[in-house]
Amino acid sequence: MSRMRSQPVLVGGGIMLGSQDGAVYFLDEQSGCVRWAFRAKAEVRTGITVSDWDGDEKTGQAPHAYFADLIANVYALNLISGELSWIKKVDEHPFATGTGQPVLYDGVVYQPVSSQEEGAAASPGYVCCNFRGSIVALDAGTGEIVWKSYTIEEMPVPAGANSIGNPILAPSGSPIWNSPTVDEKRRLLYVGTGGNYSSPSQDTSNAIVAFSLDNGEMGWVRQTMAGDAWNAACFAAMPDHTNCAQENGTDADYGAPPIHISVDEQEILVAGQKSGVAYGINPNDGRIVWEKKLGRGGNQGGVHFGLAAAGSTVFVPMSDFDDDILPIADARPGIYALNAFTGDLIWSRLADNVCHNRKYCDPGIGAPITAIPGVVIAGHLDAQIRAYDSETGEILWQYDTSEEIETLSGEVAHGGSMSGGSGPIVANGTLYVTSGYGLVLHMPGNVLYAFNVPE
Repeated sequence: MSRMRSQPVLVGGGIMLGSQDGAVYFLDEQSGCVRWAFRAKAEVRTGITVSDWDGDEKTGQAPHAYFADLIANVYALNLISGELSWIKKVDEHPFATGTGQPVLYDGVVYQPVSSQEEGAAASPGYVCCNFRGSIVALDAGTGEIVWKSYTIEEMPVPAGANSIGNPILAPSGSPIWNSPTVDEKRRLLYVGTGGNYSSPSQDTSNAIVAFSLDNGEMGWVRQTMAGDAWNAACFAAMPDHTNCAQENGTDADYGAPPIHISVDEQEILVAGQKSGVAYGINPNDGRIVWEKKLGRGGNQGGVHFGLAAAGSTVFVPMSDFDDDILPIADARPGIYALNAFTGDLIWSRLADNVCHNRKYCDPGIGAPITAIPGVVIAGHLDAQIRAYDSETGEILWQYDTSEEIETLSGEVAHGGSMSGGSGPIVANGTLYVTSGYGLVLHMPGNVLYAFNVPE
């Protein structure tokens, strides 16, 4: 295996995570020994969401874990035994996938649906494109679908033909590959959407969208980049551009979930886009309160997978990975601390480039970051895990996960780039980090680390 994408979760004295080969592990929190393992039908790259360890008092149901796989199946596992309680296919599109971690709220599992169709479009013979992003609400006890809402309400229809005569279908895309954010007070669910896969584009792509928790009805929509229809056929390095969308945009998806911040009766949503721009958004109506251009941006960010917040400060990681889409400009990878309510810059720390021309090494931050009192922890694309002072941005310590290490099994392994939806977690005096992202020109690896945190 070459990548670790599944966000671990701590529960019941154990740590649970998915893997590239479809195995889901429940490990002892202290020893790392396997309590049980379950085999899903495909890769599990979503994070794992768990119910209360004491179970559901109303129904008597045991504690459960929820996640999705690469082919859009959602699972519920008994946390005690590891046995499957239910499985539900939430989208029949052949390229539908689960990337965003599900959210469990009030007996309902909310699963975002993305796809790999934008990659399939690189094949000139593929009829592009007819996937639509969605959010699916499932009964946590039975797996039955309560409601399903698409990010694009209308069905794709023929909108012309490409150069070899195949029909172009539109609108398409607007996937959701981040975890939803629940607003209990407003009974809303906030998500960020990706771009359209085919032209013409439409107004729910590259947007923050509010859905009703109760029935899935779409509320307000705040699009922050229009006209961004793009698929993998648009890469300059591709040998055939037959299916490239006419608008040939910049692939400025929202990969990171919006953060709902509430301090002293002030509320705001903060979102970061792959364009390198962060936004403060009014949760009542989607109005933009502030916006801040921080990085160059790119098809892997800009902001890629996740921000963090502490009080009224939001910490924005920047990848600024080189691609062949945006005009060449100075990259600004690193971390930016902003006032969440004004967007004012508090401090910034550009990432040091210590790659020394290593293959697939890059200094930026693609993975979600984590804020704990006084410290921000970030896994970088150069395989370094770094701890930053949250007041100044000073590096407190760092560790190179690409170095070989003997594992509990006695085998020698190494980490690599850190990206995907898995960020550091800290609990009970221990820091847990997954490392390895052998995908889209990054360093492979396959290690779960546990670091002791000095008192």
